[in-house]
Amino acid sequence: VYSPVDLAEVKRNEAAYANEVYNLTDVEGGRFVMRVLKIQDPATVNLEASIQSRLNDAGIRAPQYLELGD
Repeated sequence: VYSPVDLAEVKRNEAAYANEVYNLTDVEGGRFVMRVLKIQDPATVNLEASIQSRLNDAGIRAPQYLELGD
């Protein structure tokens, strides 16, 4: 779980149109991309997260969904 205190830098990626996309750097130098999904329903997001999790479990690199703190 990440919270704002874990982040050292947040920069909005202006190239994305359908969703809001941010490039994040945590306090340890780790880099992440955060997508704010505006037009997808929860069932679609859950399916995408499940597929990506199974790909990672099989050794195929795919984005990983992280739970964000308040």
